[in-house]
Amino acid sequence: MATPYDGKILLVSWLGRTTPGATIAGLAALIRARTPNVAGVMLKTSNGVSWQGHLNDSGPLAITGVTRIAEWVAEFERQGLEVHVWGVPRAKRPPGAEKSPDLAREAEKFANAASVPSVRSLLLDVELGPAYWQGRPPEVTELMATIRGNVPAGTHIGLILDGRRNRPFSFWVDPWIPFVDSLHPMVYPVLFGSFQSIEQHLDEAFRNLAGYNKPIAPMLQAFGEFNRRPTPDEITRQGTAAWRRGAAGLSFFRLGSDLWIVDKKPQMGDPEYAAIAQIPLPGQPGQVAPPTYTWQNVINATVTVAARANGDWVQWFGDAGVWRVFDNALRDRPYTGPAIEFWPLPLELRRQILELVGLSPAELARLTAAAQAEEGSTP
Repeated sequence: MATPYDGKILLVSWLGRTTPGATIAGLAALIRARTPNVAGVMLKTSNGVSWQGHLNDSGPLAITGVTRIAEWVAEFERQGLEVHVWGVPRAKRPPGAEKSPDLAREAEKFANAASVPSVRSLLLDVELGPAYWQGRPPEVTELMATIRGNVPAGTHIGLILDGRRNRPFSFWVDPWIPFVDSLHPMVYPVLFGSFQSIEQHLDEAFRNLAGYNKPIAPMLQAFGEFNRRPTPDEITRQGTAAWRRGAAGLSFFRLGSDLWIVDKKPQMGDPEYAAIAQIPLPGQPGQVAPPTYTWQNVINATVTVAARANGDWVQWFGDAGVWRVFDNALRDRPYTGPAIEFWPLPLELRRQILELVGLSPAELARLTAAAQAEEGSTP
C-alpha cells in the first residue's frame, strides 16, 4: 500500500518556540542545508481542543490556526519540503461523565489542519497517560468518523503509537485500525531501555504490528534520555536498520533548539543533523538492500562460523534476538531477522557469517557438515 511517507525521512516538530530558526523560512532553509535527505516535517498542530500554539507556546513558528499552518506549507514548498500535521486526541471528560464533550471540537481541529492545501497527511498520537487519550472505544469511532467525514477525500491518516506489548492492544490500537492507513510506532532505543539493541527494539515493534497489515513508518529517537543521547552512529543505525525491516518511511523526534538539561546542548543539533544526513534513502548508493539469502542459510552460516571459532551458535542467536522472530516455517524463505551487520559479535565473526550466507544452499550445507565433523558435534 502506497503512503505519503514512502522512502522518506521526516523530522518531528513539537513546539514553535523550541523549534530552530527565527522564522519558518529560516527553519526550512536549515533543514534543506543540513539534512538534504530529509523530505519535510511532521508538524504538531493541536492537542485536544486547542491549537498547539495556544498551549505554552509563542513566536512566529507557533501553530495558532490554519493561517499559520498555511505559512509553514508555503515556506517549506519553496525549499521543496513537505508538511505533515499531527496532534494528540484527548477526549477529556468531567468527573462522572460517560462521554467526553470535546469530541466534535477535537475532530474540527484535526480536520481543519489536514484540509489546509498541500498538507500531505494527518497523524494522531495515541498514548497512555493523563496528558493523552482518555476516551473509550466508542469515542474512537465517533471521533474518527467525524474526522473522516470532514477531511478531503483520500486524506492519509497515520496512527502514532507505542508498539510494545505494554498495554492491551484491544483497547489502545484495535479501535483505531479501521480508520487509519499507516502505523508509526515510537521506537526509542535509549528511552525504552538498553537491555535490547536497536535492532531488537525495531523487531519488537514490527512483529507486534505485522498482523494489522498496515504500512509501518517508525518514529525514531534523536533526543537524550536517561543521562545519555543516542550517539550519531546509533542515530544513523536506527534509520538503516528500519529500512532493512521494510519501513515505509522514517521520522525522528524531535527538532529542538532548546537545550537538553544534561549536556546543555540542543535537543537536535549539528551531530544529530549530520547523523540523519548519513542515512541513505532506499534506492540510493549505500543503501543496504534487503537480504536475498534464506533463514536456513543464516542458520548454516552461523553454525559453521561458531564451529570454527568454538562458539555457541544457539547463544549467538539468542544474543542477537533471532530466536524472538524465528519459526521453522521460515527456513526456506528470505531472511527477515535482525540484521547480521549489527549482531553483538566481534566484527570478524560477523564478516565470516556474511561471506557464507551468500553461498548456494548446497555448498553452504557441505561446509557446515564439514565444520561440524571437524568439531565433532551435531546440530
